[in-house]
Amino acid sequence: MSLVDARGRSFLLIALVAGVMAAVTIMVHDPYLLGPLVSAQALIMTLFGGVGTLWGAVIGAVVRIPLAETLRASLGHILPGIQGVIYGLVIIVVIVVAPEGLYWRVRDHMVKRRPAPNLAPARQAQVPALTTPRVQPRGKGADLLQVSGLSKMFGGPQALKDVSFTVRSGTIVGIIGPNGAGKTTLFNLLNGFYGYSAGDVLLGGKTLKGLRPNEICRLGVGRTFQVTRPFARMTVLDNVVVGTLASTHDRGSALARAHAALERVDLAPKAGFGVKNLTNLELRLMELARALAARTSRNSRNGSRRAAASRG
Repeated sequence: MSLVDARGRSFLLIALVAGVMAAVTIMVHDPYLLGPLVSAQALIMTLFGGVGTLWGAVIGAVVRIPLAETLRASLGHILPGIQGVIYGLVIIVVIVVAPEGLYWRVRDHMVKRRPAPNLAPARQAQVPALTTPRVQPRGKGADLLQVSGLSKMFGGPQALKDVSFTVRSGTIVGIIGPNGAGKTTLFNLLNGFYGYSAGDVLLGGKTLKGLRPNEICRLGVGRTFQVTRPFARMTVLDNVVVGTLASTHDRGSALARAHAALERVDLAPKAGFGVKNLTNLELRLMELARALAARTSRNSRNGSRRAAASRG
């Protein structure tokens, strides 16, 4: 068989398959089967039932499919495309009444009516006290954090220039300045999000230069942000437990540390509730508790110190 004959037979076979598929599509399939309305059905079901959970898709399918078939059978011959109108109305109603879907709407309602869980056993676990600083100062009033000549340049513009200050143990220091003064940049440098252009930061006498944010966190440096970013679908307690994961992966220890931090900011009575029930002030306190909960034992603290020293 010549090359020309082989190519001709290949083209003939491809044309035959394409023709059969076209005939099946035209004569057997509904022309609207693969239309834009069908493509939107999966999205509509998920939005209706609830985003972020398997139950959302199940609820959306259980409600939408019977409704669509009923409308198609009873009104399809009178009002063609009525199911598309219903889909549009469903989306409008869901956006107005339950933006996150029926599942989350019902769940939030049930959580509000449910009494707070008894979490006392977790509080009784033996954990290190939160009042013990992770980096031990050399004495009362000793220098805990030393910032010396800290500077940061972003290409040409200089955001910070020769910033120096000292935070002593047992004191509270505020950073005050107008918009654009470089306050956020300063905190990003202290937390390791940015590298220094010049200067150094010492924590308990050990340099933080070159350490990543997670390593600085394990040394005991916590941070809250200007805009609160809680995990909206988790309880207050679980939000604070997240902060303990920097130092422990033991569930019992994490719960106990989280409880201790919540008690310290007077949020323990709301530990079992969703964060949507908190005021703006309580959200701030919860984030503070999450930062306080990232405390470790002496052994892990010493390991972090050795890592900092080796990088310094």
